[in-house]
Amino acid sequence: MKEVNLVYYKYNEGYGNFGDELSKFITYSLINKEKYKLVYNQENKNINLICIGSYLQKSKDNYYIFGSGIRTPESIKNKKLNIYAIRGSLTKEILENNDIKCPKIYGDPALLLPLFYKPKLLPRLKNKIGIIPHFLQYYKFKRHEFNT
Repeated sequence: MKEVNLVYYKYNEGYGNFGDELSKFITYSLINKEKYKLVYNQENKNINLICIGSYLQKSKDNYYIFGSGIRTPESIKNKKLNIYAIRGSLTKEILENNDIKCPKIYGDPALLLPLFYKPKLLPRLKNKIGIIPHFLQYYKFKRHEFNT
């Protein structure tokens, strides 16, 4: 069985950004478990994948990309990547400007969540709005510091 190394942003303690944490769940839900074993953030693996998040800048040569975006365009110069889908047209433009071939397949794999996760709906929460703050602002929300 081949190992696939999912490279994603992992916060140092507790849980991090919802989308980054979701990367593990979505990738695990999609992968052929009879053929591949999913491992996380390991060094020196033959098959490396970046899935969810703006994390393309952490890629190295021959990484596989499925739906990720990019924050720092200069970080991908001279890289050879296997692109299957990307976050959007701006990421595609940046990749192509750096001579990285990219299909016109857009979307964040987090959009696939409803295919794999069916939450129990609580009637008392119907018509309520949920907020998932970025992990850097989580403690402000927890302390009710909404206006800072």
